[in-house]
Amino acid sequence: MADAIETETNYAGFIAVHVGAGLQSQARLPRYRETIKRACLQGIRALNNGKNASEAACMAVAVLEDCPLTNAGIGSNLTLDGNVECDASIMDEESYGAIGAVTGIKNPITLAWALLHTQKQGLLDGGRIPPCFLVGDGAKQWAQQNDIPLVDNQAMTT
Repeated sequence: MADAIETETNYAGFIAVHVGAGLQSQARLPRYRETIKRACLQGIRALNNGKNASEAACMAVAVLEDCPLTNAGIGSNLTLDGNVECDASIMDEESYGAIGAVTGIKNPITLAWALLHTQKQGLLDGGRIPPCFLVGDGAKQWAQQNDIPLVDNQAMTT
């Protein structure tokens, strides 16, 4: 990974992430650091490949959501009924997209980003304003209607 950092220095900007607050296992510290490094490198690659800041942030967060060590996406804390419910939000200089208490979305940040992106496309049929914050079943239904892949709850638990 050190080589990857040295060869990817032409970006304009920076990426910063964290793996959450709370009790973190000291034994897992090297794995946390590796996850943070992979997330930051993913964001840097996105910037280097011409993606905008919100796309780069989304790609970096997706790395965290894919790691069962973090309380985001796969491996998140379970609800009382044994499900993984996730929240995610993203904003830029023009708008924001947010989701809450949604199940069955492997990368919740991609759903929040899709809401952000929809805001930029203007009004919907009938002059309706696109949603910017969806929760629960409404968020999951919007995901299905907008080709965001769904996963079974078992795929989210570790």
